[in-house]
Amino acid sequence: VDEVMARLLDSYLVYFTKVIDYLEGNPGVTPIDLDRLRLATRLARTNALASVDRMRGEPWTRHEDVPLLTGMLTSSHRFLHAVLSVEAGFVPGHGTKIRDEFRVFANDVETTLAGLSAELRHTRLAGHKWPDLREDHRRLIQNPLGIYEQYALVNVEADRMTNSLNTLREQVVRWAKRKVESRESNATGGRAS
Repeated sequence: VDEVMARLLDSYLVYFTKVIDYLEGNPGVTPIDLDRLRLATRLARTNALASVDRMRGEPWTRHEDVPLLTGMLTSSHRFLHAVLSVEAGFVPGHGTKIRDEFRVFANDVETTLAGLSAELRHTRLAGHKWPDLREDHRRLIQNPLGIYEQYALVNVEADRMTNSLNTLREQVVRWAKRKVESRESNATGGRAS
């Protein structure tokens, strides 16, 4: 389950990165590329849902595991909906420019998604700090350009991305901690060490 969930977040990271490249006007990213990546995210989500469903039927599954995993899927899906909204709301050639604050926010979203995948794979470095997406969002909406209607959608969806990723981070960290505790318990034969 950990690897399948990590792959889901990897697919969201690739899609998000390409959407940002597209918004920046990168000629190497086309709507067809985004369609292909959207399909890849759907496949990754289907695989994650199937993995959680299979886990429900396993006798070793703790009763609290499935709701936590389902919550992780829900949070990740909320994030993806926000990215889809930003992509759908962008009209090429409309003259909307990416703000520097949004570039910082996007970079921190990418760092967060990569960190969550690493956490699920148990490869994230201990003590590594998470980006402060809430502060990034605050700076984004305080930008004087943020008052214009052309940026309203991005501001709202960046808030939704922030909420969903912050919730997902809490869920993934809790999941990873439970997995470590479970392994330690199994290694000691269920005895307190």
